[in-house]
Amino acid sequence: MQYIPSFDKTKLRYEIFAPKVTSKNHTIILLAGRSTFIEQYAELISELQLRGYHIFIFDWRGQGGSGRGLFHPKKNHVLDFDLHIKDLDYLLTNLAIPNKNNLSLLGISYGAHLGIRFLQQSANLISSACFVSPLFAPIVRIPFARSLVRLFNLVGIEHYYALGYGDEDPVKNTLALSKTNHDQDRLERDRQINLANPTLVTGGPTMGWVDAMFQSLRFTTNPKLLQQI
Repeated sequence: MQYIPSFDKTKLRYEIFAPKVTSKNHTIILLAGRSTFIEQYAELISELQLRGYHIFIFDWRGQGGSGRGLFHPKKNHVLDFDLHIKDLDYLLTNLAIPNKNNLSLLGISYGAHLGIRFLQQSANLISSACFVSPLFAPIVRIPFARSLVRLFNLVGIEHYYALGYGDEDPVKNTLALSKTNHDQDRLERDRQINLANPTLVTGGPTMGWVDAMFQSLRFTTNPKLLQQI
C-alpha cells in the first residue's frame, strides 16, 4: 500500500490496481463504506481487474490505514464531511491515476454518499458513476435527532461514541450480528481479514461524526442540488 499527505498533511493510504486482462483504458474509483479498509474489497477489486479496469481505492481519513482524528484509533471520527471531499479532490489532482480522462465512481454506502457530494462540485472530472445503497436517512427523523446530537456536542462529547456503538470486536462478529452481510463465507473472510489487520479496524462513529452526517445530508437529500449533477 502507498501513502500521501493530503492538503492538511493528514496521511491517506491508497493503492492503484492494474487490470488482469487487456485494459479498457478506464479507471474505477472505488469509494469504500464507513469503517472499512482496502483489503476488505479484494474480491470486488479482482472482479473488476478481470473485466479490464484499473482500480483506484483509498482509506477515508479516520479509518483503515489513513490518519485518525482522535488519539483513540478505533473511533470513526470526523467533524465535517467536506474534509473527505477535499481529500478525494486532492488525490485525483496530485496522483498519477491512470486514465484521468475516463474515470468512473463506484461508491458503497458511506462512499456513495460522499461520491454524490463530490459530483455536486466536481462532476466535470467524472465520466460516469454507480452508487450502491447511498447513506441517506429518514427525513422525518432528522430534525429531532439532529437537535439531540447538537445538544450532546455542545456539552463537549463530540468525541464519544454515538449511542449504541463501540469498538469493533472481530472475534465476536457473527452472521447473526451482521447488518450488512448475509453470506457466511464472506463474513468469515472479512472476520479473518480484520483479525490479521487489527490496526486497520475501526469501530462505530462518534457523536461528532453523526453531526457531520446530518450537515452533509442537507446536500445529498436536496432535489435541486441532485438535479444539478
